[in-house]
Amino acid sequence: MLTVQLSGAFRVALASGEDVTPASKLRCALLAVLAEAQDHTVSRARLQEMFWGLADAKKASGSLRSALFQLRRDFEGVGTDVISPHPNHVSLTDGLWSIERSDVSDLFLEGLDL
Repeated sequence: MLTVQLSGAFRVALASGEDVTPASKLRCALLAVLAEAQDHTVSRARLQEMFWGLADAKKASGSLRSALFQLRRDFEGVGTDVISPHPNHVSLTDGLWSIERSDVSDLFLEGLDL
C-alpha cells in the first residue's frame, strides 16, 4: 500500500512509513492530479494539456510517455505497477493507493511549484 499526502507538503510513503516521494516535482504533480481525479483516472489528452499545453501534440504526447515511464521507475521497488497507463487515459492502480488529506488549514500541495 502507498499513501499519498496531499495536504501540507506532498509526500508518498510505503505502509512501513518509508518516504518514497519522487524527486521530480513534475512527477509529484502528475501523481497529485491522478490522486484527486474521480476514480483516480485522467485522460491522456487532459494531462498533456495541463502539463504541456504550449507544446505541439506530438511533443506533449512524448513528454507524457516519458514522465509516466520515469514515474514507474520511481516505484519499481514496490513490486507492482503503481500506475495503469491505457491508450486514452492513465489511472492509479486500484487497491494500491491510500489518499490522505488533513486539516483544511493545511495548504494543498504545499511547496509543489511547477
